[in-house]
Amino acid sequence: MITPKKPCLKCKRVLTTTTYCPECEVKADAFKKENYSKYNTRRGPQHEYDNVWRKLSKRKLRINSLCEECLNMKRYIKAVLVHHIKDVKRYPELRLVWENLMSLCISCHEMKHRRGAA
Repeated sequence: MITPKKPCLKCKRVLTTTTYCPECEVKADAFKKENYSKYNTRRGPQHEYDNVWRKLSKRKLRINSLCEECLNMKRYIKAVLVHHIKDVKRYPELRLVWENLMSLCISCHEMKHRRGAA
């Protein structure tokens, strides 16, 4: 089966079978790499996100699969992230405490961090 060509997502000038033309692919990769690095710097040390945390957060999302903030407003949105109610940097001892976790959708999680809430 032949994949139809479509315009490059970035420059829109070159037809390609992938998302970006070769020139824009290089720029997109550099952009992703730089932003991922910035994200990891903000996120904190990697040990905060070890296997114990990954298992606990998956369990939290299995048990509380709807966004807890949206539920308070009678909206039923799937939760995709687990948020620490009290910030891990200030309260590292609460990092794996179930009561300090809440299941959130992406928009509620971003709103909490924009407000400066832990």
